Amino acid sequence: MNVKELAQYLKVKESWVYEKKLKKEIPFLKAGRFLLFKKKDIDLWLKNPYAPSLNISKQYQR
Repeated sequence: MNVKELAQYLKVKESWVYEKKLKKEIPFLKAGRFLLFKKKDIDLWLKNPYAPSLNISKQYQR
């Protein structure tokens, strides 16, 4: 999902999502200029938001 979809899913503002991403407090993927979030990763993060979050985009780079 993208930033807008994630903000709707979490019922927060898009700026909140960007802030969490900048602080690396939320799991995300970076595909070129696109910022993406996997629902599975977000759901796991919601269960334990205090665990360190990883930028998982490096796993998917070629």
